Amino acid sequence: MLTLIGGRQEIELTREDVEALIRVEGPLKKMGLSLFCQRCHAFGNPDGVRAANSPSDSQWMVECGCTVRLHRRHAPPT
Repeated sequence: MLTLIGGRQEIELTREDVEALIRVEGPLKKMGLSLFCQRCHAFGNPDGVRAANSPSDSQWMVECGCTVRLHRRHAPPT
């Protein structure tokens, strides 16, 4: 369940940010751990951080109750 805190802010992710998240995703799953948003946690919102992205998506999103983090991928030149 997604609990929204006020209006959600939007943060632009860099390619390096996304690559770091991809690197840590496997080990976190293996250990039964997940990420959480410090701001949501401070507000008592236990939703955690979620992402459901596909390699073919033009935009990758990582979200929580207070923030949407986006990485807009650009199509390769043809």
